[in-house]
Amino acid sequence: MADNNDKKFDVLIIIADFILRSGYASLINPPGGYWQDSNENHTAGKAILATTIPNLFHDYILSCIITIITSFLVIILPLTPLRSMHGLYMLLLLLLMWCSIASLSTIGIHVIIAITPTKELPKLYNRVQILIWTWIIVTGAPFWSNLLSTIYKSLKDEGRVEPPEQEIELV
Repeated sequence: MADNNDKKFDVLIIIADFILRSGYASLINPPGGYWQDSNENHTAGKAILATTIPNLFHDYILSCIITIITSFLVIILPLTPLRSMHGLYMLLLLLLMWCSIASLSTIGIHVIIAITPTKELPKLYNRVQILIWTWIIVTGAPFWSNLLSTIYKSLKDEGRVEPPEQEIELV
């Protein structure tokens, strides 16, 4: 069983490393690039998106930072003694991974919004909202099922919940 868990951690670390690198690359390469010249409206070397759509730029940068931090934590946590608390530890890793993937997805949405012509944005917003809610429901299901399973196992181990007397058969 330990080998199986070690393989899971190895895969998790590889995926988290990929997400970390993607978040970092997004952070240093904002959509639209950088200004190449300076004038009264902008300065060379500054992000174009920061001067054209500042609110979107701030949200974009925040998403990049959240992606980097959460994926970094997923890489670091397997090296800590928390690993002995298997159920809660796995739940924490799952939550961090979910946040990391969610923030990476948000980076993609910000890029799409930044490169979409203004007249097309209303149509895009409706589609993006549908995609976001679908994504939250589909990817959130494993997290919530693991959370409920971990809570049930903890309560069962403490003797607060009694297991059923006979197995329930599914037809």
